[in-house]
Amino acid sequence: MNSLGIFSQIQYALPAVLALLWATACGSQGTIPDSVRARKPAQSQNDGPRTGSSNSQAGETQTTSADPTIKRFAYDANQLRSTTQRVSGIDFDYAFGIASIHPTSPNIRVKLTNPELTKLGSNLGVVIGGYPMSESSSFISSNTAVSLDNNGLATIKGENFKPATVYKLRMHFFDLTVMDQTQNQPRYLGASTQSYQMVTDGENDPLASSRARMVMRGFGEVHDWSLGRYDRQKGYTQHSGGGWCHIFYNWVIKNDLKTRSGSQNTHYDSNYWSSLKARISGNELLSLSQKEMIHGDYFHVGSHAAMIIAYDKSRSEFVTLEGNFNNSVQMYRRRANDMSWVGHITKDMLR
Repeated sequence: MNSLGIFSQIQYALPAVLALLWATACGSQGTIPDSVRARKPAQSQNDGPRTGSSNSQAGETQTTSADPTIKRFAYDANQLRSTTQRVSGIDFDYAFGIASIHPTSPNIRVKLTNPELTKLGSNLGVVIGGYPMSESSSFISSNTAVSLDNNGLATIKGENFKPATVYKLRMHFFDLTVMDQTQNQPRYLGASTQSYQMVTDGENDPLASSRARMVMRGFGEVHDWSLGRYDRQKGYTQHSGGGWCHIFYNWVIKNDLKTRSGSQNTHYDSNYWSSLKARISGNELLSLSQKEMIHGDYFHVGSHAAMIIAYDKSRSEFVTLEGNFNNSVQMYRRRANDMSWVGHITKDMLR
């Protein structure tokens, strides 16, 4: 066969050979096999969360999900962890949070009044970043899905959280229409001025559900007091003796725990907890915190009473939520030895 004939056969056979090679590489469904996908660059913009640097700090975790509504983009988790850049005009809806508790995927609702955010619409990117309050030295972050309506009401979808865990979070916002070439990520707008404190539900556990609702209710009060919009009509600040710390606790837990009728001061009474075999010391609570839920528990420091939120192993301190603290509702920290006694909630106390 002459050279022209050989060339002619190759010319007609070449498209079929290329098609066969493409089908082999892509699989019967036209997708890239895992063996091929694994050779993509580790920091490709479409690979989802990344640290963006080789010196990521220990304890940092980034989560991923197969949810197609989540806008995947590269971002620098170290930047989010240390940023002081804030975005105002973000207000968290804790009532919605209480109604949306979930073991791993709670939704977070925010009202956005900042036009820099609302104008972006579907081009607004969100990363949830923060840490479990039981280990404040760690850091978690993940891309998430956000739906934004025409009134600036945004629903942010949480993913991959641990059940029955207390978190302190911030929402980090990105403009997906502008690429920051120096950071290899969309333009970072900043983090929410206010943090969002959140508790996840347990897995089919009524005690965990009650604890989550009680603590979330308290977090909502902390949020409102920090913004100067507390509502004294709720009644927990009213007390003839001037002190209302224990009345605040009673107000927070009233929908979930039993109380003796006619007494506002039920949980102020150590005999009540003793009668339920639930009165323990601060050091006993420290031991319990390693194996049981403690968020929502009650404690006394002298004549002051408040709620336990978490034991922070990173700082060897209890995180607390306290009413009538400097005549307001605030978060605080205390040592086990500071506590006169503790009331540890059990399932027998549930309504």
